[in-house]
Amino acid sequence: KNEDSFVGLRIKGNDIHFFYPESYRFDIESDTVRNDIIDLLRTIAIAKTASFEPSKANNTTKVQGEFALMSHLWIIKDFLCNGFYVNREKSYKVNQAGRVDWKRTMQTQAIVSNGNIIYPNIIVSTKSTVDNLLVDIHKYCVKKSIDFIGWLFNLNSSFIETKPFNENIKKLYIKTIKQELDKTFDDDKRIRLKHIMNIVKGLDASENNDEFVYGVDSYYYIFERMIDSIFGNVKNVREFNPTAKWQLLRNNYQETKSSDLRPDTIIVKEDGNVFILD
Repeated sequence: KNEDSFVGLRIKGNDIHFFYPESYRFDIESDTVRNDIIDLLRTIAIAKTASFEPSKANNTTKVQGEFALMSHLWIIKDFLCNGFYVNREKSYKVNQAGRVDWKRTMQTQAIVSNGNIIYPNIIVSTKSTVDNLLVDIHKYCVKKSIDFIGWLFNLNSSFIETKPFNENIKKLYIKTIKQELDKTFDDDKRIRLKHIMNIVKGLDASENNDEFVYGVDSYYYIFERMIDSIFGNVKNVREFNPTAKWQLLRNNYQETKSSDLRPDTIIVKEDGNVFILD
């Protein structure tokens, strides 16, 4: 129990604090404890993105940027399944050093000379410097993701070597990712690049920030949203907001509207009956 009602993660260095709602049945010795933590954190992310009252949710690092928890989790799981980034989209150039792509070359205009077929324009597949840079970016994101949240997977990032990171490198990384997003039509690659972008944008360029907070100051609001998503079937609940008015003698009985009451969840049945869950 704390003086406040914060629910989520607070991590500083090697100290990891996980705060969960008092009514949540959480067992640290359970075999499913990792999934339980992830599931609870996912609810915070849902509230953050779906909330109509952003002030109700708190999702920021101590220094700058937003801590993209879902992207960190996605990058770790993707890394465990597929390893480090590899660009499966080939780049092709004419008459340059590289591996000859004979199929594409033979589709070009050929020259017949003395009974011989000559292809003057040799097409080769090449690996650009951008690919190498994207590998560096992905490695850095994997390392930072493991540093932040790898304890959930019993992972340590010491085996990953990365290059120094600063504000100029951060700008270069963002520019490179944007360029790659603009030219690729591979859906899987776009998903990966978007998660990488979320992480890079939220990274502290000073590279010495090992503290972040991810959570909400009041979880009841998230609980209301979850209940509403399961049971509610009315999109515009404002139509059901009851209103009242009051009068004071000192104001010559002038009518004053009270603040609206907001029903938590409304269920309208086909027979016309309306149910309110509060």
